[in-house]
Amino acid sequence: MNHGTWRMSRTSDIPYHVLETAYQQYLRLATLQAANDRISNTSDIVPTAITGDMHSLNKLNFAILQWFGPRYEPRFTDLDKQLGEIYCAGDPARYAHCLIKPAGQIDLKSVADEKANIDRIVATLGLKEMTQGTLVRKLCTYDADPTRRAIFEFDRLVRSAYT
Repeated sequence: MNHGTWRMSRTSDIPYHVLETAYQQYLRLATLQAANDRISNTSDIVPTAITGDMHSLNKLNFAILQWFGPRYEPRFTDLDKQLGEIYCAGDPARYAHCLIKPAGQIDLKSVADEKANIDRIVATLGLKEMTQGTLVRKLCTYDADPTRRAIFEFDRLVRSAYT
């Protein structure tokens, strides 16, 4: 006998067996598991975008999410600061007449030159042989590494297009 259901039946005009039946029908373990499966991440819903606040930004998120599918759409809290992070593929002088001017030019040649190494890194991440955190730590260790520079340039490209 469920003590809570018994007390409820004594204080209301609903008989105990009616309350107990309702309890058994609606709060069975199978019902709870089915509801949990619908609510949790086991659904067929596939997100098309990932968002976050400024803490989600690093020098690789735009590039990595560009490679693997969902769009990265962070919420910028300081738009003026982000406008200073816009880069262009061509000569920045071409934008002199524009209201929003690029901060600099993306080095597309470095991205093209390091394509084979970038492809290896993408494959390593895709096969889950390395985590994103490990990749960020390794890349940030070597300041003069051309692959690091190329990936950061690619990230600037995607980030600039988003901003």
